[in-house]
Amino acid sequence: MIINLKDIQIIEGKIVKQCIPLEMDGFHCRLGAFPVLRKRNINFTFTNISMNKILAEADWKMTLGIPCDRCLTRVEKDFSFHTMRKWDFINNQEEEESLLEADYLDGHFLDTEKFVYHELLCNWPMKVLCREDCKGICKKCGMDWNKNSCQCEQEELDPRMSVIKSLFKQC
Repeated sequence: MIINLKDIQIIEGKIVKQCIPLEMDGFHCRLGAFPVLRKRNINFTFTNISMNKILAEADWKMTLGIPCDRCLTRVEKDFSFHTMRKWDFINNQEEEESLLEADYLDGHFLDTEKFVYHELLCNWPMKVLCREDCKGICKKCGMDWNKNSCQCEQEELDPRMSVIKSLFKQC
């Protein structure tokens, strides 16, 4: 959804609150495509802090289905956001970030879907695990070690040493 901020920025001290439905059904990035399992509306509060300067506050929650980094089981990852941004429309710059990163602002228009995408991307977790003691999967047969064990040889060798290992097996 696109929000026009022109009316807010010209009246000093003006406060506008808006509840915007989150239309995003999935989060797509270089890491993959992740379905949105649950979402709440975005509660925006726009405050004109001085002529042509707006303080934007946004609150929302959502849950994404992300595969575990070790065993690939789908994990329901909750995200809760409270963000604040200051935009200066006279100098056409954002105080906290460069405009190159703020592609959700186009002149006086705010694209809420791009805003949410940007916040998700900036707050993406480094590692997602189904549980702290996740054992992962077998590299050879793909067995989920959290459910069963396998009989595969779990020897960790440097591939460059495979020639030496084959020599020892021949002897």
